[in-house]
Amino acid sequence: MKTDFILADIFTNSMVFQHGKTLYIYGECKDKVLIEIKLLNKYYSFRTKGETFCFELEALPIIKNAFDVTLKSINQTVVLKDCLAGDVFLCSGQSNMQYVCKDVINVDYQDLDNLRLYEVPKLPYKGAEKEFNWLYSNNPSWKVAKKANIEQFSAIAYMMGRDIVLKHDLPVGLISCNMGDTTIYSWLEKNVILNQPVLKKYYDNYLNWETEFKTLEAFDDYYKKQVPIQMNFWGLLDKFRAEGYSSEEVYKKAYEVYPCPYLPMGPKNQNRPSGCYEVMLSEVIPFALKAIIYYQGENDVSRADEYKIAIKELIASWRSAFKDDLPFVNIQIAGHLYSDTSGLEVAKLRDSQASMIDFSQSNYLVTAIDYGEEANIHPVNKTVVAKRVFMILDEFIYHSSKNSHSPRYKLHKFINSNTIVIDTELNDNSLHLENTDDYGMYGLNTLDELVKITDITIVGDQIIIKNIEGFKELRYAYDAFPNLGIYTSNSLPLLPFRIILKNNKLKGFLLA
Repeated sequence: MKTDFILADIFTNSMVFQHGKTLYIYGECKDKVLIEIKLLNKYYSFRTKGETFCFELEALPIIKNAFDVTLKSINQTVVLKDCLAGDVFLCSGQSNMQYVCKDVINVDYQDLDNLRLYEVPKLPYKGAEKEFNWLYSNNPSWKVAKKANIEQFSAIAYMMGRDIVLKHDLPVGLISCNMGDTTIYSWLEKNVILNQPVLKKYYDNYLNWETEFKTLEAFDDYYKKQVPIQMNFWGLLDKFRAEGYSSEEVYKKAYEVYPCPYLPMGPKNQNRPSGCYEVMLSEVIPFALKAIIYYQGENDVSRADEYKIAIKELIASWRSAFKDDLPFVNIQIAGHLYSDTSGLEVAKLRDSQASMIDFSQSNYLVTAIDYGEEANIHPVNKTVVAKRVFMILDEFIYHSSKNSHSPRYKLHKFINSNTIVIDTELNDNSLHLENTDDYGMYGLNTLDELVKITDITIVGDQIIIKNIEGFKELRYAYDAFPNLGIYTSNSLPLLPFRIILKNNKLKGFLLA
């Protein structure tokens, strides 16, 4: 390399450092180079070993006034200007977290000097920006939250960060690390996949690309041909959605134009095992953070059993990589009618997403289920979901509010053979019924028919349902695009659940 050292891309002017935690400054280097660092009134010196470095610096307090950081070797000086110290949040996942402010509704734009935005370049593989310079770019930097910058940034991340700044008056840094159309396998570290037999099947299937294409050259030729086709296909999906077609019709019409629009699986596919982890997430590891917000799952609606294992492994491995037991907020996928997946499968995926809830481990869930769109997998209203994420952070990180979490099913008991009482937990506010036409509660009878239930009474945090004889299951909001009719007094929906009734004894599946 020509210079003594190169900082990782995340170290730029206008950045935010996480306060109150050990700072990690890292990058590439020549061997045995002495690097001196000046940060405020402190001086550090390190000598590199090998081709990479990761220096540990003392924790900073909250710093609202801009400061510089200087790194210097005998041949080189780098100055990071206009830095702040506050709270830094990693906002990661696929397209609904990626969706930018200019493409959603009801965004309250506010220019905030102490809110800073950083987007990890969306690259399916290293060097993609050179091979497809019309599609990808790789020139990241921290940006101050001004409208022109906000418009191109994750809507959920911005609105959440804005509310933290306005309420708690401290600098906030937001790292957007998202790639649309990705499976959870792309975000898992490779050894995690290889060490879990259920997950390793995905890796074994991935290796089939070598059989299909024989050579890397053959794969490359087909991949280059498919990239513009896939982009045109996605454009048609957006066009047909805007014209009001149903989800099934949208895909049918697009497939008529492009019968085979997808990229081949292989070493350049973003959904290869650990693809996004290695190319994108690794760029910000081990940057000090306050918490992680993760919104992903639409590409895994047919993999509920695997996902239940994968999401817990992801949380554990990311915490290990960042060297911190970070609070983790998982966003449950929005309501949507998938053209090729049953409602029951989608509901089970949400069940797996919610299986990670554990307050004792700082694992929280926000649901987007009631703010979806039947024909659009990318709902344009992100405001409420962002507000719910903020509420979780406000309670569990800033300790400034209560009852921010959606309630879930806890247990049930029978008053008699015809009446069931369901207890809920996680939110102390009382429940109430909304939407008198359909509360989202259904019974499955012995003919496997779903029957709408309207005879529901709410008493505090309990739900009383009568006339349940003849049902073998009760389902609440347990579908791809369900109605939800039970909310807390602070407008949080009861999380979906499913109860299997057998001789008036619990044998249940929880979606909460």
